Amino acid sequence: MTNKELGEIGEELAANYLMHSGYRLLHRNWRLKGGCEIDIVAFKDNALHFVEVKTRTTTFADPLQAVNMEKIRHVGRAALQYKRFYGYTYDTHIDAIGIVFRSETDYDLHLIPDVHNNMTDYGYSSRRKKKS
Repeated sequence: MTNKELGEIGEELAANYLMHSGYRLLHRNWRLKGGCEIDIVAFKDNALHFVEVKTRTTTFADPLQAVNMEKIRHVGRAALQYKRFYGYTYDTHIDAIGIVFRSETDYDLHLIPDVHNNMTDYGYSSRRKKKS
């Protein structure tokens, strides 16, 4: 299985999870010129959720470790473009889903809502280091 195929499977699992959790999916793999990309855009509780999905086949490294501050800023910029493009003024949440995939019936899925505010729970700090 290629990385692209694994990513597509992970995004499908994540989309199904979100739909079963009451989210309404608006877009998948939304792209805009300039490299902006969002894996899943969903709507729930009168807010837009921009979801980054990371899928791995091993527990050696948590897939959510790939969602670092740089990735969150990238998704945030894409979210602003998305909202401008469609004229939305809803509240915005950047969420992350990590999947450890063994088979289509055997996988672990973990959602971190508002990942930029909750990164410290997963070994990251959302604060920037002060320059001396």
